[in-house]
Amino acid sequence: MAKTVERSLPLEPPPVRISRTLHAPRELVFTAWSSAYHVKRWFAPDGFTVPQAKVEMRAGGPFEILMRAPDGVEHWARGKFVAVSKFDRLALDLTVEDVKGHALFRAYTEANFSDTLGGTRLDVTQTYTVLDPDAAWMVTGAPQGWAETLDNLSAELRRMQEPSDAGRSVVHTSFTLERTYDAPVERVYLALSDEAAKAKWFGGAEGQWRLMERSMDFRVGGREHLRGRWESGVVSTFDAIYRAQRADRLRL
Repeated sequence: MAKTVERSLPLEPPPVRISRTLHAPRELVFTAWSSAYHVKRWFAPDGFTVPQAKVEMRAGGPFEILMRAPDGVEHWARGKFVAVSKFDRLALDLTVEDVKGHALFRAYTEANFSDTLGGTRLDVTQTYTVLDPDAAWMVTGAPQGWAETLDNLSAELRRMQEPSDAGRSVVHTSFTLERTYDAPVERVYLALSDEAAKAKWFGGAEGQWRLMERSMDFRVGGREHLRGRWESGVVSTFDAIYRAQRADRLRL
């Protein structure tokens, strides 16, 4: 059935504003936006999938997702992070395109995170500029689409908070490594606990391995995720949850 296009819709319709209380710590909600690994699990309305994504959470970093509708129709949302205030605020400037690269509309998205009773209050504001009048009908469905998308975010946060042992049935191996470093304890601990510092050394050898996804929520109960592709084409993934943290000891 052909869609009826409402050409009288404004090319800059009113922004969509939606708020949700999410039952998870603010740091965890922020982390769910931080990598393709998480975003592919929730950043689309009910029934849609996200088969491809590229997310680098930093000002100027790319945010690109391919959304596939239940009927198989695909659209890209391509853009970048224009503001990142850790655990507090994100801003994204995105353009939605069809699979041929034809721009349909722009969506400037702001997400604010704050502590509230029961978890985290997430306030999302999305401002639109319609680039193709024939696609204006897509913007009218944005409020419902965001409501369903935040339902999916709630489900992803529940999954992120599940004990990592729940799906583990086999211990493949265990080993002990010892190494003495010519550096103070505090400096070695920083290299393990600071995301920027750890990113400089924790991964494959340069030229032999390409980073695909990285996220680090350094707190008891927080998760660390690393995924990369080796020169041979093999993809390796590191997933861990922090069980204990002290100034002289870490356990994952």
